[in-house]
Amino acid sequence: VRSGLSALIAAICIAASTAAAPIEDACATGEVASCIAARGGERDEVQLLQERLSLNSRLHRTQTADAHVAASEVNASQKLDSIDLGIVAATTTSTTTESADGLTLNGVGDLVTLLSGIAMYGFLTICCVLFFSYARLSYPMIYTYNAMSGLVDPMPADTMWGWVRASMNVKVEEVIDSIGLDQAMMLEFSNMMMRILATIGIPMIFVIGPMNCAFGGNAAGEDHLSYLSFGNVEFYSWLYWVHAPCVWGVVFVVQINIFSAQRRFLRLRYEWLRKMANLRANTVMVDNIPEEFQSDAKLGEFFERIIPGDKNVKVAHVTKDTTHLLHLVTELKQAEDELQKANGMFEKNKADGNGRRPRLGGICCGGRDVDSIDYYTKIIEDLRPKVEEERKRVLTEAEKVGGVNLNNGFVVFNDLTSAQVAVRLTGITEDFTDFIVEDPPEPLDIQWNDFTQDPTARQGRTILGYALTAALFFAYMPLVVTITNVAELVDLGPLESVWSSVAPTAGLQIMVAFLPTFLIHIYKHCFTLRAAAWAQHKLQSW
Repeated sequence: VRSGLSALIAAICIAASTAAAPIEDACATGEVASCIAARGGERDEVQLLQERLSLNSRLHRTQTADAHVAASEVNASQKLDSIDLGIVAATTTSTTTESADGLTLNGVGDLVTLLSGIAMYGFLTICCVLFFSYARLSYPMIYTYNAMSGLVDPMPADTMWGWVRASMNVKVEEVIDSIGLDQAMMLEFSNMMMRILATIGIPMIFVIGPMNCAFGGNAAGEDHLSYLSFGNVEFYSWLYWVHAPCVWGVVFVVQINIFSAQRRFLRLRYEWLRKMANLRANTVMVDNIPEEFQSDAKLGEFFERIIPGDKNVKVAHVTKDTTHLLHLVTELKQAEDELQKANGMFEKNKADGNGRRPRLGGICCGGRDVDSIDYYTKIIEDLRPKVEEERKRVLTEAEKVGGVNLNNGFVVFNDLTSAQVAVRLTGITEDFTDFIVEDPPEPLDIQWNDFTQDPTARQGRTILGYALTAALFFAYMPLVVTITNVAELVDLGPLESVWSSVAPTAGLQIMVAFLPTFLIHIYKHCFTLRAAAWAQHKLQSW
């Protein structure tokens, strides 16, 4: 047995040494594809990739003066198929930038595409700025309403570019006082991004880029777009030692700016909290109120009993089902608006000298031609008693537990401490889903329709919302690929260079632009949102 094993081992060694000769010959002559294919049976994937990179670098250093001419020919005809890796390698360059997941690298002619895209988007940006500058002067109530109503100061000059100076001089504290903390932080976020971009981008373009171009070894070949990038740096270049600290420099700059912005945000938030009105600061919102506590009196008594101290609760309000009352009030408001229009038209006619009263006819009046003022006056006289009667009915039934009282409401405390203690309460009853206490939203931002939703219907819409969100996530990439493929089939002839800068990323740009819109519509129609701003918060979470 030992003799047989020895003979077998000797035969394997002889066969291996015989097979190694053509492998070494292929590698020594620079035949990258043959070398990799020959060694594929005896190397794992990592070794295979390392050998390919090393061979590429060795081949690049031995190229002659006509390497660029040979590069264009070989690049068009030769692609290496590495075993189960799917890695496409250009044998005429030693760039360290690898393709991944089917994405193409920079190539010859991409610089023209980039410049065409910059020109197109720059032109569109200039058009948008000019349109805004003109529209601001033509429609001041739309574009400068806050300044005209005194919410912000100063008023921008009535010139084409007057808004520029006013925008540059605005302070973040003024933005908070006029339109709120969230909008001010959106502007601060944009400012932080511009600072980061300037701090990183300027040295990269004017220092690192020229170094890559001058000392990189021209690994990009005829790919002019990559001359300033890391793709122009050949293997084992001394520029690797320059790029390593650059990476950490980028991390350092980003972290410094983010932590600085966070400190500034906390200072502004503390100031905003101190300025909050007492009514809002001392109020909490309560959801999932059990049926035995669904009245103003019962809800107030419950929180008075569980909060330490005496006379903590100022007033409690349970949301009422006012569906029918809301319908009557809406009809009354519409009739009052129409009556005001009719009176205005009558006054205009009198000023013109004819004194004719406005008439109304058609389907709304049974085909008869009637006096508009008399018609709407009669409707108002009929609706006002109904509105008062329905309001009294709701208030009377609200004194009883249940009935028109729903399972959510608000509790106002006499001091801020009691309100904050109530917000932090959990597990108030044996059912953890009862008495969900939260901070209330901005009063003007409350969506009262969401407070009157049926609990069973709300649960069904929530399930539908999660299903639509999941479907959107699964359909995202197929939609991106489909839109991009369709866009690339379009041939614009002379404008092809411009279109080629848009088509490859058309699907991604469209989906990135519309994804927040799709999600916001799902959240607003399927989820229960007590305030409009909560949809934005839910979007941020997802």
